[in-house]
Amino acid sequence: MEKPVQEYKGKEGIVRYDPKVYIHAAEYVKRLLNKGGTMRQLGIAVAFVVGVGAASALADSEHMAPVAAPSADLERVKQLAGRWEGTSQEGQGEATPASIEYKVTSGGSAVVETLFPGTPHEMVSVYHDVGGKLSLTHYCMLGNQPELSLVSADGGSMSFSLSPSSPIQASEPHMGALTLTQDGAGGLTQVWTATINGQPAPATTIRVKRAGS
Repeated sequence: MEKPVQEYKGKEGIVRYDPKVYIHAAEYVKRLLNKGGTMRQLGIAVAFVVGVGAASALADSEHMAPVAAPSADLERVKQLAGRWEGTSQEGQGEATPASIEYKVTSGGSAVVETLFPGTPHEMVSVYHDVGGKLSLTHYCMLGNQPELSLVSADGGSMSFSLSPSSPIQASEPHMGALTLTQDGAGGLTQVWTATINGQPAPATTIRVKRAGS
């Protein structure tokens, strides 16, 4: 009885393949070995087997489920890609040099934001959609990973607050809110507000412009 087309779950989704193709290729390689085939012949045979596998996976990729389009708000964040430089100020303290880097990744479905790159204060946030709504996961120096969800957005500003699904205890120190604002002069302002002992701490304000602008 002939074996039907089979499938396995790969990194890119379900991949289907016909075992008969691999069986015939393997039998050919075996005959070459028994007959003392040359290295060149064996190399061609192995390349054929590998090529068949790749072609099968590529052909099946046409049948993969379509990827959801990014939200309009995620598209706005993607436009920030690049390096930004300026200052950071905690509460009424002294402003110090600061930089932010944005990188679009994962096929355009996420944006990695790196605060203070290359310094002891470096932190990372990943912006992505959850159920079609912009969210972010902040990998904080406090040692936790609060999840923030978009609560409002207008022409130049986006505000995030702690998501109900975030794995954070109310009594745990954490970043609880973020506001991103772009001004007409090409500047970007971030206002991060931490929650300490259940109360908002003095905000940290980061004001930057594109590097070289």
